[in-house]
Amino acid sequence: MAQILSPELFFEKISGTLSSKKQLSHNFIDLTIHAVFRNKAAGKLDFGGSEFSPGLTDPCFPVKNHPDEPYGWWNLHDGYYQIIYNEEFKLAKNEIAFLQPHPRLLSAGSFHPSLLVNELNRSFHMLLHVPKHGIQLKENARISQILVIDF
Repeated sequence: MAQILSPELFFEKISGTLSSKKQLSHNFIDLTIHAVFRNKAAGKLDFGGSEFSPGLTDPCFPVKNHPDEPYGWWNLHDGYYQIIYNEEFKLAKNEIAFLQPHPRLLSAGSFHPSLLVNELNRSFHMLLHVPKHGIQLKENARISQILVIDF
């Protein structure tokens, strides 16, 4: 029978976390933003994969409002971006993580797809949609949540 794993038990298996106090909730672990890339050119995708090439991206750089602030902000405009998380993990064969947008990301008017994943590392890029009015994201903002299921 499938069951939701306790976030407290799973939290120890994740590297790159910033704060258990802030990132743990009843069923979820919050994931934080490490880097942002703007899509600038189309990729190629074929049936067999031999002609695949990823789309080209440019890094976006956070800007500090004041020089003494520890963290800056990404000021993102309308379009699609790729984000990389601070956190990394690899699940057991009998575990799967449901990755979804953080409710505050949705309330701010932006979103990314919900996915089932069994591994998350720095080569994993999540596609982020930014609407016409844009969004500001602070470095290390909690933008996604995972729920881990044992089956």
